[in-house]
Amino acid sequence: MCAQRSNKSTKPPSSERSSEGSAKSSENTARSETSFELSEMSVNMKTAVDEKAKEEKPHTTENLMGTLPAFVLEEIRALEGVSYYHGMVARDLVETRLLRVGDFLVRATDNRIMSFEFILSFFNKKRLHSHLTIKGDVATERWSLGVSNIVTFRTIGELCDYYKAYPLGNTIVLARAVSKSKHMIAPDRIVFDLKKDLLGSGNFSDVYKGIMALETKYVKVALKNTKLLDEVMDADKNPNANKVKKEMISEAEVMSQLRHANITSFFGMAADRMPVLLVIEFCQGGNLEGHLRKNGSIITHGERMLYLVDASAGLRYIHAMSITHRDLAVRNCLISVNGFVKLSDFGMGLKIRRHNMTGSSETGDNCPARWMAPELIFKHPTKFSKQSDIWSLGIASFEVFTNASKPFAELNGTEVMKAVKLGKYPTTPPEAGPFLTGLLTQVHRLEASTRIGADMFHKQILDHCLHNNLLTLDNLTLNMIPGVKRERMFHFDGYTPQVVVYDKEHKDQGYQDAPSEMLANIVWKG
Repeated sequence: MCAQRSNKSTKPPSSERSSEGSAKSSENTARSETSFELSEMSVNMKTAVDEKAKEEKPHTTENLMGTLPAFVLEEIRALEGVSYYHGMVARDLVETRLLRVGDFLVRATDNRIMSFEFILSFFNKKRLHSHLTIKGDVATERWSLGVSNIVTFRTIGELCDYYKAYPLGNTIVLARAVSKSKHMIAPDRIVFDLKKDLLGSGNFSDVYKGIMALETKYVKVALKNTKLLDEVMDADKNPNANKVKKEMISEAEVMSQLRHANITSFFGMAADRMPVLLVIEFCQGGNLEGHLRKNGSIITHGERMLYLVDASAGLRYIHAMSITHRDLAVRNCLISVNGFVKLSDFGMGLKIRRHNMTGSSETGDNCPARWMAPELIFKHPTKFSKQSDIWSLGIASFEVFTNASKPFAELNGTEVMKAVKLGKYPTTPPEAGPFLTGLLTQVHRLEASTRIGADMFHKQILDHCLHNNLLTLDNLTLNMIPGVKRERMFHFDGYTPQVVVYDKEHKDQGYQDAPSEMLANIVWKG
């Protein structure tokens, strides 16, 4: 079925950064402001938004679908409760889940310009993956397989049930329905405003603040989405947008394995319809880059060291999980509601083999050269490794002690690449002190294998801070940020993410442990 979409595009305003917390200072307001917004939206507890709110404000993912026939929208809503409907998931990703003859699932695609299609994917008797379009007839509001219009069905569920009982030919056999990932979230539970809630924007994705509806309460979250393909009219550009959509799904798979006080928490993904949304912990304090630039003149040496203790703890954890970050910089360090610095934006993150310190991706990564390790600069770069992240951590340390100054500010892009190839790095400022200056000499080494590891970096900087009584909760500039309060130096074992909660009357209940309902289906390990 090919349902035509409207030409009208709902394009949000642009921003220079794409990060869950890269909001303007006006976004970092007290939580009471959001409470007012909630009452304005008239959210229904069971469906996340009532019909009146749908008509008046473009707050739900359904409003972003464009104009589709009513019976198609009805089928989308019906399928969202079906375990084998995987939503907007790419072909190559679902094929990895179809392992036995007769395995099947239903997915959606929009890779044809201005269209939306349902696809039946299955593993046939020839042990090949097949993908058949499910055609929809607007006149009769009936569904059929693209290979045969003889039998039509009222719903796609009925279509699947029929072909389980009556195989079509020698190859189309449906036996075992393959369920979608546990962390999938129904998009109707998510509410946000395209204009008011934009935090940051990139080439192919935007980040918003939003509200996720639970059974008896609401939770403030961050939402990362792919931009509508309506905005990408050039057919040559569509593969790029689809590639980013796949990368977001891969990012969700990576983040679903992580749970740590210094990593932004992942709560799930809404992929049943466009746009695909990652639902992530909302970090009230914005990003560390903005905080350093705004308050740098009054941040103490000890507080800056605390930022590095937090960031290195997060890096140590993901490296222990055999994951590399690949884009470590203060712009991608967020400040949580309880004042912890957290690593974020795992869009370039990569799972690596446990017995191999390196990993590779199919194409080159668009990692900013000023933060890149020397081995990644060459025309034919070596594989990215954990030690490449360590180099970037050293550059982030420079940023922390220069109030987020641009590394190699005096050099243009070409000059930066030449310098980094030779193993050069920004001069550590005197304010960093002799200890950190010495530690960074173990980080910025041309040969990756000789660099200190994240575990040792964290241990040395933490031991130094504790031995010299540098860490204190007194006079933290973090606590000057509206809605942010750091009340303890370290999290307890068995960390549970903290979220801003609203009751059913939309009243702000402050930050609390994330409700178990948000955590039940996440695949956390470690």
